[in-house]
Amino acid sequence: MWSATLGPFLWNEGKAIYHYHIWKVVVDSSRVDKMFFFYLLDENTNKLMRQSHGSTMLHVTKSEMENQLISLPCLLEQQKIAETLNCVDEKIELIKSQIAQTNLLKKGLMQQLLTKGIGHTKFKSSPLGEIPESWAAMRLGALLDKVGSGITPKGGRDVYQKEGVIFIRSQNVLSGKLDLSDVAYISVEQNEKMKNSQLQTNDVLLNITGASIGRSCLFSLTSEAANVNQHVCILRCNEKLAPKFLAQFLNSTIGQGQVEKFQAGGNREGLNYQQIKSFYIGLPPLKEQERIAEILESVDRKIEVLNEKKSVTSTLKKGLMQQLLSGKIRVKIDEEVPIS
Repeated sequence: MWSATLGPFLWNEGKAIYHYHIWKVVVDSSRVDKMFFFYLLDENTNKLMRQSHGSTMLHVTKSEMENQLISLPCLLEQQKIAETLNCVDEKIELIKSQIAQTNLLKKGLMQQLLTKGIGHTKFKSSPLGEIPESWAAMRLGALLDKVGSGITPKGGRDVYQKEGVIFIRSQNVLSGKLDLSDVAYISVEQNEKMKNSQLQTNDVLLNITGASIGRSCLFSLTSEAANVNQHVCILRCNEKLAPKFLAQFLNSTIGQGQVEKFQAGGNREGLNYQQIKSFYIGLPPLKEQERIAEILESVDRKIEVLNEKKSVTSTLKKGLMQQLLSGKIRVKIDEEVPIS
């Protein structure tokens, strides 16, 4: 690609017509290994982006592409480098496949456990469909002690600090995970002014506006003060509802279906408190709620481990590319290159 999304793509599918925003590069196979050249272009993507121009769309010209200087080892070394990097790519693809399979398993488990429970043989009809006889189909409002959100402090981003009280925004609330990698902070004084939206451990957070509407996670921090803005709703469970169970329910297809019900026609303006309180939930006894949540959390942990493994392997690949494609590390062409 030479505009918008800069970066190389390897085409091995036969004949095709390509868009005018795509450069076709054919290498001289007697001098250049195709896979090596692919990795070389990939490594130089950031350099191309720095050289790109255009006010509305990043792009590089043909002459800029042709004038790129590259380090070119002998053909055999190119092939060995490409083999090494391809091995890492195959490992990354395997991990991606494992993540996809585990996500599919989680989806199926959620559907089964949140509608059929554990070990039930007798069922009854409900607004949610068939559920175990011992369960109750209840409105969420009857199971919550608190439904509410915060505000954006006067001054907006200008009042955010590098440290202080955690201030959670919708980008921090992912599906099943609280992401604090890009968290903002407010002062202790500002937090005191926003007492109504101060968080407690095991509050469930639900995004109620914008593109991320419906994403939900558990606030499980025990030693840090935190608050939320107006885009994040606090759901505080009473003694009948396990917070971990609620968080799993909201991220299931059943919970998401009820979110979508109030966004008819693709008009994703937001959820109000009354709509949230009107959600139906299949309610098992508390011990079964906790057991269901434990099973689903164990799958979540497996997915998290796989995602971390993918991240580590991708970082390994990035380091290998920098070292091998710059010639800082040379490969021996008369023996196999081990990959750890």
